Amino acid sequence: MTGTVSLRVNLISKASAHARAAAASGPTAPGMCFRLYTDNCYETEFHDKSPPEIQRTNLARVVLYLKSLGIRDLFNFDFMDPPPIQTLLETLDLLRTLGAINDLEELTKDGRLMAEFGIDHPIRKAIRSRKFQNI
Repeated sequence: MTGTVSLRVNLISKASAHARAAAASGPTAPGMCFRLYTDNCYETEFHDKSPPEIQRTNLARVVLYLKSLGIRDLFNFDFMDPPPIQTLLETLDLLRTLGAINDLEELTKDGRLMAEFGIDHPIRKAIRSRKFQNI
């Protein structure tokens, strides 16, 4: 684990492809949609619809929020669309590295404060860091 977050390049769904083509022909004038993939790619690699957002997003904010609400067992939490287990494990590892949760996956004092901020978790940790308290 590097502790960094990067954007992943993912194929859009067939439904998104249709919506983007429809949006190209706007309400005021006809337009054009250029698709930079082959028909074979569209037919064989695109899913019919996009997976739910929680299965595609960084879970750190969600996990911190649930922990702040007192949810202890995230693996058995009744998510409407559960995130992949590996993603949940990586998120817990990141939050442990940042000091937001302890080894028992309980929210720490810093983690509770981090849950209240509306910014990315590494930045929250930097703000809370003792190195920056004299600035």
